[in-house]
Amino acid sequence: MASKFRNTGQTCVCANRLYVQEGVYDKFAKKLGEKVAAMKVGNGLEEGVTQGRWALLDYVDFVVHVFHPTLRSFYQLERLWSDAKVIPIEQPQGAA
Repeated sequence: MASKFRNTGQTCVCANRLYVQEGVYDKFAKKLGEKVAAMKVGNGLEEGVTQGRWALLDYVDFVVHVFHPTLRSFYQLERLWSDAKVIPIEQPQGAA
């Protein structure tokens, strides 16, 4: 997580692919979703902010976009993939 999200994933040394054993895939995907949901996205100068306003993680079989709500509303990427399967990820308790 630290390597992939360093500098919002825009470094040449962070992992671009993860190979996950089929037997642990569901558990891994759930845990990854929890970690991503727990990140605080916003102005990097604000205390507690861990990511900028938009991070893109390409895991080949799926792509994760972590948006600031204003940018998510502006870009409306969901309309580009309206036929794609949506996998909802619940936010951990206490996450804003």
